[in-house]
Amino acid sequence: MFILLLIILPLISADNNNNTSIIYIHEELPPNSLLLSSISSTNSLQWLPSSATYQTYFRLNQNQSLSTTNERIDREDFCEKNLCNCSYCVLTLNFLQTFATNNISIRTIQIVIEDINDHSPVFKQPLIKLPIAENVPIGYEIPLEPAVDSDYGSLSIQNYELHPLINNPFRLIKSGKPVLKLVEPLDRETKANYLLQLIAYDGGSPPLSGQQKIEIIVTDVNDNPPVFDRSIYQQSIPENEKIDSVVLQIHASDRDEDENGRISYSIDDPSSTFRINEQTGEIFLLKSLDYEKTRSYSISITARDHGVPQLNNYAQLIIDVTDVNDNTPNILITEINGTRHDDQPISLSECTPKGTSLFYVYVTDEDSGENGRVSCTLNDTQLNLVYLTLNAYSLQISGSPAFDYEREQSVNIELKCTDHGLPSLSKTVLFHIKLEDCDDNPPDIISPLPFNETMQVSYEVTVIPFVITQFVVDDRDRFQPKNFTYTFTVTPSLDLSLTNNGTLILNSMPFALGLYTTNVTVSDVGNLT
Repeated sequence: MFILLLIILPLISADNNNNTSIIYIHEELPPNSLLLSSISSTNSLQWLPSSATYQTYFRLNQNQSLSTTNERIDREDFCEKNLCNCSYCVLTLNFLQTFATNNISIRTIQIVIEDINDHSPVFKQPLIKLPIAENVPIGYEIPLEPAVDSDYGSLSIQNYELHPLINNPFRLIKSGKPVLKLVEPLDRETKANYLLQLIAYDGGSPPLSGQQKIEIIVTDVNDNPPVFDRSIYQQSIPENEKIDSVVLQIHASDRDEDENGRISYSIDDPSSTFRINEQTGEIFLLKSLDYEKTRSYSISITARDHGVPQLNNYAQLIIDVTDVNDNTPNILITEINGTRHDDQPISLSECTPKGTSLFYVYVTDEDSGENGRVSCTLNDTQLNLVYLTLNAYSLQISGSPAFDYEREQSVNIELKCTDHGLPSLSKTVLFHIKLEDCDDNPPDIISPLPFNETMQVSYEVTVIPFVITQFVVDDRDRFQPKNFTYTFTVTPSLDLSLTNNGTLILNSMPFALGLYTTNVTVSDVGNLT
């Protein structure tokens, strides 16, 4: 009868606590401003690659505090670069904090950047000249191009004023965009022009302002400007729209006839992404779109007639770019210490405990919504993907089943990450694991039979000392020393000895005849028996 000793190995698991702090700051903070005196109680804190963009603006100090760098904190700049939502600008900074080898977590700092009134209203042109026919009726309205303020919400443009109020036949209609309204009849022979000043105020305290001079030139004849069907056009197009396709056709009408009623269109598109057919009003796509870079375009449209003097009107075109699933998931593999994995084969002992983390896996997809939601799978159940935080995983040993060098000396692991778009896109990463042998197998008794062998010894003719048997032992571990130790018990007591080479010897005859039971235990150098 032989005894098998079992060794229980410790379980190692990762700590997946996800701590989040929210900091509210104003834009235009002074350089090197301290935002948080201590991010974590551990000294082992490092940026996650997903937050690398923000290292230009924020610095993780050696004392684990967080401060700004010398880079300007400009909310409008973050909005234009798509680093935050324009209406609610929040930056998410992720750090990896390590308390121990088996105790890690993601530390998240959310920085909400609040707008300050750091931009004044600006008109595109400091001076505009508007020719107005002297026969226009009372109540005639002249739409003006509004000013632009880069601030948002209540800090954007709130009010317009027109000066002077005396000897001025025009009044300002305060609506979404400024409109001049004629309240007194014009007479070119009495007064041929008017010099007005339009002032735009934002909602700051105190408010900032910008001004534009307007020269009204009173002329004859052409008394109807073009009128758009709508003041604001809005159109959604997918980011994979073909170049030279027609995005939209706008239309304006003019009650005048002949040249006074013939309309030409033009657009003001700083990005040069679109063009307009000046006769038909069709708007064409000139460049490829990319939702991940630019999600909307705001274009000013002008309709001009061909009368003398020429009249014009304005409309706004907002083009929203919609996402399509055109980006495959990106997979970043890092070592436990945070360095990027170099794709070399991994050497791993077959006795590595269950729950040991081998790598960290970070998955991103530049698409949005379901197109950017990613799921990952492994082709081998010997490893697990343990969720850490959004799109971050720990690649760990599952132990189900355990690695076995005697069964296989290498393992190929396939990590596949697939997004949820239609059609879905995926990316695959291969890991090659080279297993190393360890002492995980007990010795095997090959001869004699290891269980319940009975041997008869003749009391009268046996010469003492008598060799009862010699044990032949092997060990399935390939690269472990073949050194074995032997122990035994015998019931009832009998004068036996067991040599280092496994020879069982009867040293003297007992006083009584009968059955004696011997239990022999064989152990290797790792104390497996």
